[in-house]
Amino acid sequence: MKSSLGRFGEVGHWKVEQNSNKKCSCGSMGCLETEAALWAILPEIRETYSDAPEDEPEFTRFIRDNDIGDLEVIKRSLGYVTISLTNLYKVFYPDRILLLGPFVNDSTIYQVLEKEFLKKIPEYARSSVDLDVIAESEGAALGSVYHLFRDALRPLLRTRGNV
Repeated sequence: MKSSLGRFGEVGHWKVEQNSNKKCSCGSMGCLETEAALWAILPEIRETYSDAPEDEPEFTRFIRDNDIGDLEVIKRSLGYVTISLTNLYKVFYPDRILLLGPFVNDSTIYQVLEKEFLKKIPEYARSSVDLDVIAESEGAALGSVYHLFRDALRPLLRTRGNV
């Protein structure tokens, strides 16, 4: 699919909070990104952990040493992510879901996400889906559609000099 308005499959701009006054970079209010992205929730995290870094790899290391799972902002954000993941799952019904980011590297947060996600999908589907956390260092995730799209699009994106 091609769009002149944005990237295909961009779920960060799904509206998840009707009453939000947090403005997103897309211009809307209440997008998943404004309710759950690190940049958006970091100010609330810093109310408890003033030294929380904004760089995602640094933040991943930070949460290994700090139990942030009980923070209200984390619980709220996790709820938005869980319902969005559930809805996305119900569109595609994949057998495997790859999760990437600092929050899923925290075992407590990941366990809540997995438990709530499995509770929200149909019972018949629970045993056939795997959630896998991948590391930042894996780059283009093994098992993702990145390679499929890259290989399919490469011939279409070559300049005439490369033919």
